[in-house]
Amino acid sequence: MVLTQIFVQLMTEEEVIDRVCDRVIGTIYNELDYYMFEELGYEETDEEYVKDAEKLIKKIIKELSK
Repeated sequence: MVLTQIFVQLMTEEEVIDRVCDRVIGTIYNELDYYMFEELGYEETDEEYVKDAEKLIKKIIKELSK
């Protein structure tokens, strides 16, 4: 009879936090991208777009931190 051991590796609390943060930031950037094109009228991801997106991201994160 062969016994198979199954090891379940659980994530650490820090790993969970990192993964959630990665997903949240990805979602924020996707949503920001959508609204910058659809609602703010940007037509391409040029230097102005990048500069404005970074400015908006900082404001969004500040708002979420309240």
